[in-house]
Amino acid sequence: MRFTVYLPNCMDVAAITQPWERELNGRDIAGVAQRAEQLGYSMVFLPEHFFTPKAHVEMSGNHYFDATTAQAFVAGATSTITIGSMVTIL
Repeated sequence: MRFTVYLPNCMDVAAITQPWERELNGRDIAGVAQRAEQLGYSMVFLPEHFFTPKAHVEMSGNHYFDATTAQAFVAGATSTITIGSMVTIL
């Protein structure tokens, strides 16, 4: 069985984001990926949206990372875990 972890503070959606996530920085998020790797998780992933229309902010959230840049950062902090994007908008 394989387990995947969604990295925290990658988006801000009222329905699912926990208040503590907003305090995390890049080092903290990379630490979550490192810990997932140590625990044997098979993958970490994050969402991507280049922009969120104002009409969708309440339901879709007000920020997302650029997935390619965030994946590169997490890859530099880990060595074996697979790093993915929920969506990659080309």
